[in-house]
Amino acid sequence: MLLKIRISNGRPAPRAMIKRLIRSMRRDLRGSLYRRKEPDSVRLPSVYQDREARRFLNWRRAAACCLSAEIIFLRQNPSRSTLLEEAAHALQFHLGIYNDAVDIGGNLLADVAMEYMAANVLHQHAERWKLPAVEKSETSARLRRFRSAARRHGGLTWDLRLKSRRSAKCLVRKLESWMGKSSTDG
Repeated sequence: MLLKIRISNGRPAPRAMIKRLIRSMRRDLRGSLYRRKEPDSVRLPSVYQDREARRFLNWRRAAACCLSAEIIFLRQNPSRSTLLEEAAHALQFHLGIYNDAVDIGGNLLADVAMEYMAANVLHQHAERWKLPAVEKSETSARLRRFRSAARRHGGLTWDLRLKSRRSAKCLVRKLESWMGKSSTDG
């Protein structure tokens, strides 16, 4: 996304949670992609944590980055909120929420709206998903920055706000189904 906001990692997410989330995401998205496209053209989400991913993330000054529904870059030990946020961004791309936002407000406003939506979902469900206090406060601060960035660009239009509210419910359902029992794990 275009906004350069440094994300500091909180407590690392358990490796089992990362594997379970990625496996669930790939299985769920595979089914919907097969129904819409030819099986040969299906590209499932790939999570990269190699040296090139680290170089790219250092260049972007970020803990993680989702470039499309198929490409997610993560550091070696991502925090739970970072992992959930990037899964939410991949889901936004997959569901076409990002493309709809670009049609409504252009690329820059769509970037702000997608970051705002992901931060809002994390902020609202931080207690239920047992995010550490450091990550909760960081998400709250990011949410305030995205609100002010949206105001600087003329604010979010009513149709983009409506789409954001509807899409947020879908994001929460999908993320919770992908997390499985990890939403109650410590």
